[in-house]
Amino acid sequence: MRKTTQTVVVAACLVLAVALVGCAKAPQPEGGPGPTPPGPARTPQTAAPAEEAGPAPSTLAEAVKARAELESYEMAMVLPDGKKVTQLVKLEDGEMARAKVIMEEDQWMLVDRAESVIYAYSPEMETAMKMPMEGGEGEGTEMPTIDVDSFDPAVPIVGSETIDGTDCWVMDTTLKQEEKESKVWVGKEDGLLRQVEAEGEVVKFTYDKINAVPDSEFELPEGIEIMDMSEMMKGVGEEAE
Repeated sequence: MRKTTQTVVVAACLVLAVALVGCAKAPQPEGGPGPTPPGPARTPQTAAPAEEAGPAPSTLAEAVKARAELESYEMAMVLPDGKKVTQLVKLEDGEMARAKVIMEEDQWMLVDRAESVIYAYSPEMETAMKMPMEGGEGEGTEMPTIDVDSFDPAVPIVGSETIDGTDCWVMDTTLKQEEKESKVWVGKEDGLLRQVEAEGEVVKFTYDKINAVPDSEFELPEGIEIMDMSEMMKGVGEEAE
C-alpha cells in the first residue's frame, strides 16, 4: 500500500445532569396528627417515549457526515512496517481544506486544496517548492494523503466492527489513486478513517489534538524562498507526450 496519507479519534462524550428535588415533611400540630384530608386524585404518569435513533447510514458519504463537526486534528498513520507518518488536517464543512504531512523531523509538505498546490519545505535550503496538484493546470502532483476522501463516497456499508475499541462501519472499496481493492473502517461517531487493508497489508490511523491544531501550522515560514515548479513540470509533461 502506498506510504502516503491524509486523514483523524474524536470521542463524542455525552454528560447527563440529573436534578433530584426532595420534599420536606409538613410540621405536625400539637397533640398528634389529626385526620388526613383526602388529597386530589393522582393522575398516572406516563413515561416520555425514548427518542428514536435515526436510520443507520448506508454509504461512505453518509458515514462521514459527522466530520462536519470537526475543525482540525492531528493524525498518525501507522504503516505495516510500524513506521508512523504524522499529518495535521484543517477541515471546512467536513472536508479537508489544508494538510501538513510531516515526512521527517523538519521536512514536511503543505497541501492547500483551495489553491490546488503543494509546498515541499526543506529547512536546510530555506526553500519551499511549489507544485500544482493533480487536476490543476499543467502536470500535477498526486496529493500525498490518504483519508476518507480518497475513496468512492457512494460505496455501500457492508458491516460493522470494532477497531482498537472504536465502533466502525466497514466498506469494500477501491483507492481512487490506485486501483487496488481495499477494505475500509470508518468511526461511527466521528466519520474518521480508522483502518485500511489492501493486498494483505494493514494501515492504522490514530488521532490527537481534536479541534486544537492552530492555523499557524498550515502557514509557510516567513522569509523563505518559494520555487514555483509549475512551468518546469508542465514542460516535462509536454515532452513525455
